[in-house]
This record gives sequence, C-alpha cells and structure tokens, in this order.
Amino acid sequence: MSPLVRTACNRDCPDACGLLVTVENGRAVRLLAAREQYGPSAIMHYRSGGSLGLLKALADLLFERFGPVTIKRGDICSGAGEAAQELDFGQAESHDLFDLLNSKVIVLWGKDPHTSGVHLLPVLRDAAKRGCTIVGIDPLRTRAAELCDLFIQPRPGGDGALALCVAAVLLERGWVDENLDAWSDGAAGFSELARSRSPRGWAARADVPWDAALKLAETYGQGSDEYPLILLATSTPKAQSSQWSVEPQPGPPPARVHPDVAGLHGGSAVRLVSRLGALPVRLVADDRLRADMVVMAKGGMQRDGHCANVLISAIETDAGGGAAYNDEPVRIEALG
Repeated sequence: MSPLVRTACNRDCPDACGLLVTVENGRAVRLLAAREQYGPSAIMHYRSGGSLGLLKALADLLFERFGPVTIKRGDICSGAGEAAQELDFGQAESHDLFDLLNSKVIVLWGKDPHTSGVHLLPVLRDAAKRGCTIVGIDPLRTRAAELCDLFIQPRPGGDGALALCVAAVLLERGWVDENLDAWSDGAAGFSELARSRSPRGWAARADVPWDAALKLAETYGQGSDEYPLILLATSTPKAQSSQWSVEPQPGPPPARVHPDVAGLHGGSAVRLVSRLGALPVRLVADDRLRADMVVMAKGGMQRDGHCANVLISAIETDAGGGAAYNDEPVRIEALG
C-alpha cells in the first residue's frame, strides 16, 4: 500500500491545516522537492474533463492548497464546445442534472456516459424507469446502447445530415413553432437548407436506414401518428392528487374524448396505449374537449392496474404512490 505523507499548507494558518497525499513512485516527493527548491509557481497543474466525474474537482482543490501553482489560460478541450454553445445560445449554461428526470425524451448525441458522464448513468436509468425515451446517436456502438430505446449509427461525419433529415421531417409535417423566426437567428436559411434535399435523401447521406431516421424525427416532434392524443388526468371528488379512489369502478374506467374521436371507434371495446403500457377503457363522448385530448380521473384502483397511472411517467408521491400527471402521448386501439 502506498504510504501517506502529511504536507503543510502554504498558508501559515493558526490551526496548522494540512493535506494527506498518497505517495506513488515518488511523485509526491518530487512535487514537495520542487516546491521547496523553486517555489509553488514552478509547478503547473493541468487536468482535462475526462470522465467528467464529480470528484475531478478535488484535484483543483489539492493543487490550490498545495500551491498556489501555475495553471493554464484558455482551454484545449471543452472550451471549443463552450464557445460554440455561447454562439448558439448566448451563454454556456445547462439544465440541472436532475432536471432530466422531467424529460419525456433524452437524446445522447455523440455522448458516451460510461466514459464521459459517469454520474449521468443513474439519472438516465431512473428516467427510463419513469417512461422516458432514450435515444443514442454515435458511429461507434458504445455501451450507451444498453440504455437506449433507439440507437442510431450514422457514418462518421454523417450526423449533420441526420440532423438535417430530422429538421426536414419536422418542417414537412408542421412540427415546428410557428413563431420560430421571432426567437431565432437564421431560421429561414436553415429551413431552406433542410428542404434542399428530401428527408430520405438526407437519411441516405447519413447512411442511416429511413425507418430509424423517421423514428428519430417523430420522437423529436412528439407529434407522431403513433401517439396522436394527449392524456390529461384530472381530480374528482372521489380521487384527488395521489389519493386512492374511494371505491372501485365496475368495468373499464371511463375515458372522455371528443365525439369525432369516439365515433371513429364505433362503440367498440378499446384500450389506451402509451410508451409505458396499455389500459382497457370505456370511451365517453364529450363535446367540450379538443379532438387531440383524452381525459381520465386521477387515482383509481392502481393496485389492480385499473387507472390512468399505468400509462403515465409519474413521480410517485406520499404513501399512496398514486400520483398521476398530465400530458402523456397515447393512442386508442381496438381490443382484439
């Protein structure tokens, strides 16, 4: 086992604080000797992001206490990415890591969390348990594929064409913000570029199968024909928030839809389907609703898999574990 050496802090503090340094192959001894002979500024500390592990920052603290030592100015690693982000968005800021748990879709575009985002892994796994769709894009099939519902391998350098394929589909199907020009720069030029080829043409240029490219675009659009309706879960006098329903409902629970939607299914036995599961329901026509909505009550007999909760990527709350939230994409299927 490597011995530990207590080093005195360069600051003459009354509590005589110090650091424990592991001596490996005499490296710590050489650092101590260099500081003693030439002063701490003769030692240059440089580290890169590497695994982006949270403990990486401890190296900065170590050399801050050991020095002050010489450090680099500028960046030869993530600085390029930060500069690009500032050009695109005005500042290099990201969401809190745990905000990913509120996502319905996470795209790992050229990201291998097993090597450069180790603390992201448990968050991704938790998000997947809550029904989040995870997509990976990388020419190399990395271990991230194990986490993904969809993993796409474009040719090296072909992911730009894949991005334009996605943009072309979104534009073609009207899945873009109608006020895009108001809050973005260069939208017209980008749209023109995306439309300069067909979506299939861009997919071919990226060397990605068309069905995979289309699935990616539909995942981004969240308006795919696969799940054309949005499920809303509302409170009732008998089932509010995450409380249990006071009494079980006989037969399939009611699901209110616009009369046009109800008419499409002709009164047949149906089920609602989401990315998480399926639930037999009884359609009830309600002309107060939009044609893209389904409304069900919160709560219900969750223990029997008999309520909207089985379809929803909910965060469970309090003892009941029966939270139900809004905005889950679903479709209606005939029972057969």
